[in-house]
This record gives sequence, structure tokens and C-alpha cells, in this order.
Amino acid sequence: MAALVRSQSAPDDKAKIWSTRVNARTIRIGVKTWWSDHDNSICPEVNTLIEDGELDNLEAVKHDGWGERWRIVCAKDDVTVRSNGPDEKPDTEDDIYEPSR
Repeated sequence: MAALVRSQSAPDDKAKIWSTRVNARTIRIGVKTWWSDHDNSICPEVNTLIEDGELDNLEAVKHDGWGERWRIVCAKDDVTVRSNGPDEKPDTEDDIYEPSR
């Protein structure tokens, strides 16, 4: 299982951004690994990845650095993991994508 970085409890957005990027990358790898044993036309949720042992059951996996749920978008054989970022609103400039845009 891949190791995850827990977000700091201090309100340091730089640390939250960094840990969110690392954890989004880990989730993306988890999806790709999950696909090796499952139908890759299915886009798994984080809970599925945890239940199937691809990810550890940690708060950092379930939520980004601001406590928001991850958005996983699958298209063809690729996956993008998204966080709403510091403003916690979707589709704004501070959203975090893995892979980066």
C-alpha cells in the first residue's frame, strides 16, 4: 500500500496544498493499480479503493487538506484526481489537479 501524508492541523495553506498534491497523486496511482484487477471502464470511489486494499484508511485519503471529498474523474485509460483547493469551491483557480494542468 502507498503511504500518505497527513495534512497539518495548523492553518498553513502551503503545507495543505503540498499534502493535498501528494495524496491526490497517491489516489491516482491507487486507481491505476485497482484497474489492473478490475474493469478499467469503472471509475472507483475512494471508499472502494480503501475497501479493496489499494489505499490506507486514513483521513487524508477520504478528504483533501480542507476536509473536502476528492473528485475522481476517469476518461478512457486515464484518471484525474481533483481537490477544490483552499477556497473549497469547485472550478476555481486554486483547484488542485493530479496530474497537474
